[in-house]
Amino acid sequence: MKNNLPANSQEVALSYYVAGIFGVYKDWLAGDIIATPEELVTMLGQLANQE
Repeated sequence: MKNNLPANSQEVALSYYVAGIFGVYKDWLAGDIIATPEELVTMLGQLANQE
């Protein structure tokens, strides 16, 4: 997959992904998500591989 986004747009997109991933782990650690670490990794992998 070719990335056609300008560098500043890539940085914004990366910031959103990082915030989302951090939020999922924070919620999991707080007990707000009832999933195993393996399930979370699988879910995040599926999200990252979407086009």
